[in-house]
Amino acid sequence: MRSPLILPSNEALLSAVRSGGCVTALSETIVAPFVENGQLQILEFDLPPRRFTLLRHKERHRTAPAREFEAFCRAAMQ
Repeated sequence: MRSPLILPSNEALLSAVRSGGCVTALSETIVAPFVENGQLQILEFDLPPRRFTLLRHKERHRTAPAREFEAFCRAAMQ
């Protein structure tokens, strides 16, 4: 395997993969239009577990949906 290519956005990753010679892991929502028109193909494989960090601005008001999302994320991490 060659060294990974680090790109700044989903769009950049899609462009690299569509040009050939690359694979990546992206959400099915992002790639759906390209899969539907035959430009990309989904390969089934398991990803290793990853650690995520939840960030929020300490001085910004947290709305009810934001609190619910934070609770959802914390529950999913347990």
